Amino acid sequence: MKTNLLNFGRFTGRLCSHALISATLVLGMSLTESDKEETTRPTKKEDRSTISWDVNEYKIKSQSVLTMALTNSLGTGKTQILTGCYSSGTISLYEQTKKGLKQLRSIGKVNGSITDIKLMSMGGSLNKAVVAQEEKGTIRIYDLKKDMPPMTLFHGAHGVNTVEIADLDGDGLGDIIPISYTGETNIWFQNDRHNGFMKRNLPSHKKKVSAIRVVDFDQDGDQDILLASDHDKMISFFSNDGTGNFVELAIEDGIEGVLDMVVVDMNLDGSLDLAYVSHSEKTVQLLLNKESGFDRKSVSTKLRSLNNIKVIDLGNNGRPDLIVSSFDDDAIRLIENAESGLREHQLKASIISPTDIAIKTDSEIGKTMIYVSSMMKNRVYAIDVEVTD
Repeated sequence: MKTNLLNFGRFTGRLCSHALISATLVLGMSLTESDKEETTRPTKKEDRSTISWDVNEYKIKSQSVLTMALTNSLGTGKTQILTGCYSSGTISLYEQTKKGLKQLRSIGKVNGSITDIKLMSMGGSLNKAVVAQEEKGTIRIYDLKKDMPPMTLFHGAHGVNTVEIADLDGDGLGDIIPISYTGETNIWFQNDRHNGFMKRNLPSHKKKVSAIRVVDFDQDGDQDILLASDHDKMISFFSNDGTGNFVELAIEDGIEGVLDMVVVDMNLDGSLDLAYVSHSEKTVQLLLNKESGFDRKSVSTKLRSLNNIKVIDLGNNGRPDLIVSSFDDDAIRLIENAESGLREHQLKASIISPTDIAIKTDSEIGKTMIYVSSMMKNRVYAIDVEVTD
C-alpha cells in the first residue's frame, strides 16, 4: 500500500556523479590487478570519477563490538571511537593515532549484552554515552569525562535493541527514544532540564520494532519518528506537533525484517525519501516520495543479506550516496548516486562480520573516513575514501 502523506519541504544540491572505481587496500597483503580496480562504463563523459579506498585494520582490546560512535569529547582534535561489546558488556573509549587505535579508558561494564550506543550532549558538548541493554530493558547514561556511576533508566520488562537521541519537545535538550523487539515500543524519555528524565507515552503499542529513525520528516521544524515493525509488517510515521505529542500515519506495508533505515532526498527533488535494508532482502529498498505516494525501487547488491545502511556524500557535492554492509558475506558495498543512475561498487576487502558503520567527513578538505566494527574479531576497520574527477 502506498500512502500520500504530506507535501515535504525542499532543499537543493549540486549535481555530480561518479562511475570509475579503483580499490587500493592496505591490509598487509598483496592484491592482484583485478582486485585493485573495478570499472563501470559511464554513459556520459562528465559522469566519470575515481573512488579510491585505503583500508586499515586495527586490533583493539574489545571483543565482539556490536555498536560504536564517533566523538571528540576530550577536545584533543583527534577522532575518538566509543565501542560497545555485545558479549562482555564493556564500553571502551579509543583514540585514533598514526600507529592505530589507542585505548584511552574503560567507560563501564553492564551486567548483560550491549545493543546500542548513542552520544548525547549535556552541558554543551557530546559528553554522555547512552547505552542500551538487551536484558531487563535498561538504559544507562555514562559520563565520558568523569569516572562516576551511570544514570539508569528502566524501559520496562523487555530488552532495548536501539536508542535514538533527539529534541522531541522543542526545548533544545536531547530526549531518549528507545525501541524494543521483544516487547512494546510505547514510551520516550523527556529531558527535564535537571539531569533527569521523565517517561512520556507514544501513541503506539507496536511490537517487534526492529528499526527507528528520528528526523524532521514532514519538514515543519520539529522531530518526527519513523518505526519499522515486524509484527505489523509496516513502516510507520509519527508526526510531531512540536511538543512531543504524535499522530501515527502509515508509509508502507508488506515490509518485514528491516534492520536499518535512513531518510534522505536521494533524487534531489526536495522530498524526503526512505532507504532501508533487511535480513530477508538481497537488495537496498528505496521508497521515493512522489506526489501520488511512495514508489518503491530496488538496488541489487548480490549479497545474501544486509544489516546496515548509512548516508555518505563521497564527492562532497551535495548528492547523497549510500553505504551498506553484510554480516553474512563479510562485505561492504557503496551505492553510488550518479546522475545517470544508482551503481553498486564493491570494496575488495574482507571486513569480517561487520556490525556497525560510522562516518566522519571533513568538508573543508573533502576527506571522508568510514569506520566499521566487527563482531567476530576484536577489530575496527578504518576506510579512507577519496573521489577524484
